[in-house]
Amino acid sequence: MIRMWAKDQLDEEFSVWKKSTSFLYDFVIAHPLEWPSLTVHWVPLATPLPHSTDPSSFSIHKLVLGTHTSDDFPHYLLIADAVLPTSVAEAKIDIGGSSANSVIPKVEITQKIRVDGEVNKARSMPQNPAIAVAKTSGCDDRR
Repeated sequence: MIRMWAKDQLDEEFSVWKKSTSFLYDFVIAHPLEWPSLTVHWVPLATPLPHSTDPSSFSIHKLVLGTHTSDDFPHYLLIADAVLPTSVAEAKIDIGGSSANSVIPKVEITQKIRVDGEVNKARSMPQNPAIAVAKTSGCDDRR
């Protein structure tokens, strides 16, 4: 009974938060994951969006995440691309509108690397963001 009440309360709080996002934030993208993540690292490197009518209006940012699954499922280090507007003004215009060349902001998992144990911490190398490392519960650092 207590679990059902807690889930109902959590659902209600999420619903209130979702309705309030336009007042709290300039821009929000939600991307559901199959499993929760104990760590998210924003890679401090952005590249202009290729094949766009205006490459300066959107950029691709990298995220490094880790999965926290049950023991029956494998754990992964995830690399994701986040396509984001370069300014708040771009976010407020007709994103994904009727234009054939419109860009829709999104988060997309681009790479899954299997690791031993749950990923407790994941980071990219500052000197070379293409290299990511995960600290897991099952072994030493996995590069």
